[in-house]
Amino acid sequence: YQDNSTNLMWMRCSIGQIWANNDCIGDVIRLNWKDAKEYPNLFVNQQGFAGKKDWRLPSISELSSLRRCSKGWNGVREDVSKLTKEGRVTEEKVINVTVIPIPEGAGTIMVPEVCIWDPWDPDITAIDANYFPKINGMFTLLYWSSSHEINGNTNYQAWSVNFVNGEIRTRD
Repeated sequence: YQDNSTNLMWMRCSIGQIWANNDCIGDVIRLNWKDAKEYPNLFVNQQGFAGKKDWRLPSISELSSLRRCSKGWNGVREDVSKLTKEGRVTEEKVINVTVIPIPEGAGTIMVPEVCIWDPWDPDITAIDANYFPKINGMFTLLYWSSSHEINGNTNYQAWSVNFVNGEIRTRD
């Protein structure tokens, strides 16, 4: 899938799946952050995928740009005029939407933390199922980014997105 707003190309299926008959088929391979960072270089780029050999794990800013909250952002109400389609904050303060700073380049940007979500509503999505058909409904599937923080114990925490509810956060 080519995202024309960011000029990035994305795999439509999770690692371990293949694209066939307009669907993702196969079992997802779950990777920890260290293995997810190495996977493109060890496996994908050696053989190539979609005619390219320069695949990499996206930054958290790039990964979060894929979020599409079907019911809006978590909070009392979404102040749409201050959010872009990808959930980027266009003004300093957004009323009634929980926002968090994430790294982008040498600085940070503010983005909504999580989508409005109800585990019992099958129509709620946090990513466009037309492009990524098998991500919705995978309740514990997290997607790692290449972005990380170093906490006080010098342990790395990596940024990730849960595309079931759109939540962005750091994890060990």
